[in-house]
Amino acid sequence: MKRNYATLLGIGLITLAASAVAMGPGGGCGRGGGPGGPNIAMMDYALDLTDAQKQQIQDLRDQYADSRQRPAFAGKGVLMDLDPSDPNYQASVDSLANAAAENARQRVKQRAEMQAKMREILTPEQLAKWQEIRADMQANGGGRGQGRGWQ
Repeated sequence: MKRNYATLLGIGLITLAASAVAMGPGGGCGRGGGPGGPNIAMMDYALDLTDAQKQQIQDLRDQYADSRQRPAFAGKGVLMDLDPSDPNYQASVDSLANAAAENARQRVKQRAEMQAKMREILTPEQLAKWQEIRADMQANGGGRGQGRGWQ
């Protein structure tokens, strides 16, 4: 029984960590942006975007809006309803863990696609500045507005 709880705790921690990695810097709800990325106004302020770039970034955010709103682990309620004394308990836990891992994998892939497309939108100078800003935000609170002076 203790082993099952340890397994569940481990799965939960792995899922949480994978979600945090998938979200990336600025992916929280702090001043770095809403779910899924930075605020376009903040990027414009920092990078002096052209009108075309602002529209391309907005289109990119819109394209991935549904996937950004999906919860990292949709099986939380199902997990709470499982009965550890059920003979199929471990199989059910394994199934939920696999679903959570696949969800996290998809979120990482989509985040990587968005970042690749963002690299196509920004100039090399803007990209270098944006990478510097993101590194600074992550070092100073993960994009919660505690790094630079645009708070």
